Amino acid sequence: MKFSRLVSTIILVTTFACIFLFVCIFWFYSNADSKTLGLLKDSLSTASGFFGGITTLIAAYIGSKLFNDWKHQHNIEIRADSAKEIMKLHEDVFYDMLTLDKFYKKAQFDLSKIKIDTTNDQIKNEMTEIYRQLESSINSTLLGVEEKLNWIVLKTSTLTILINEAELLAITLKTQEDVSKLMQPLRDQKDKTMSNLEFDKIYEEICENSIKLATNTVDKIVLVLKKYIEA
Repeated sequence: MKFSRLVSTIILVTTFACIFLFVCIFWFYSNADSKTLGLLKDSLSTASGFFGGITTLIAAYIGSKLFNDWKHQHNIEIRADSAKEIMKLHEDVFYDMLTLDKFYKKAQFDLSKIKIDTTNDQIKNEMTEIYRQLESSINSTLLGVEEKLNWIVLKTSTLTILINEAELLAITLKTQEDVSKLMQPLRDQKDKTMSNLEFDKIYEEICENSIKLATNTVDKIVLVLKKYIEA
């Protein structure tokens, strides 16, 4: 902006100088004798050569400055577009994590519908199927989150090079590591016999940890990306 104002000032000053010079030349031409007129023509011819060279240099300088300004603005726009794309990818991930408990709530609803007058074997089989579906849904969602985070890490690595800021990549890698640990309580109990109540507690813990992780991470991501999106 400052350079554009400077260029405008130079053009304005040059315009007035040219008008003043034209008036002076016209006056000299009108009042000079033939000998003076010849000298004046030679002087103007020499001066025009110098002015032509200076004008070319000034035009080249202005052109280079305008190109550098355009390049700088273009780079800002590229960083802003990359930051917006990464923000959108994170939003998808955080949505999956924040709504992970919908599977747990559905399981609780399905469990509440089991008829009390059914036999114990029927109850056991129905509850086992409900928890099997719950585990499958949660596991599938978290695997999807991990895949999205892998793509985010790749995109973030590229943006990190552009903005020279490693904090964003560090936050994403830490999130990726923490997501992979969400299912660890269930993995730890894989070869152990547990009651449905114990399974239920573990699933509830996984959902709660997922929401906490997303809530704690989203502010950090937004804080880093915001300054590049609004640049």
